[in-house]
Amino acid sequence: SGFRPEEWHRSEEYLFGIDLYNYAYWWECHEIFEGLWQAAGHDTEQGNFFQSLIQLAAANLKYFLGNPEAAHNLFQRGIIRLQHVPPSYMGIDVHRLSESLQAHLINPRPHTPLIGLGQQREKQEGINSNLVVGLGVARKLALLDFFFIAAKGLERIGLEMGIGFDKLRHKVVKQSEEIIEHKDLA
Repeated sequence: SGFRPEEWHRSEEYLFGIDLYNYAYWWECHEIFEGLWQAAGHDTEQGNFFQSLIQLAAANLKYFLGNPEAAHNLFQRGIIRLQHVPPSYMGIDVHRLSESLQAHLINPRPHTPLIGLGQQREKQEGINSNLVVGLGVARKLALLDFFFIAAKGLERIGLEMGIGFDKLRHKVVKQSEEIIEHKDLA
């Protein structure tokens, strides 16, 4: 379902995709942004933006699955695409996100920079950051239920990698906890 970029805060799909990204549900995030990319059109500014988010989500998944070279390439391609959208776009301080991602490529941390929403608007309008960044709080509670839906996908990935489901689930939960505790929103 397409929407105008300035109406980002009204798109439940977009907000949910950002939440999924920030809570390390990168495959599911990728799927949400794929649908938005198709709706926006591949050759549009908004389509380019969604494709960058798809690449960033895929990069995180590749890194998590133990393929840092593929992750590095996808991060680079995503960052390059971000250079083709305005510095503040669809609620994201794109310039700040790009800088955080580039720093992450140079000196990798255990978790990727998170995507903060509304930060540019905050600066312009003096809005309380806790209110803006918390746009998806209700949906974040739904992510707990979403884990069980994602579990079957994780089981399939684990079998393909030769990793037992319990070990893979433990790895996902541990990384999710690290991300949730991390407060440095990009």
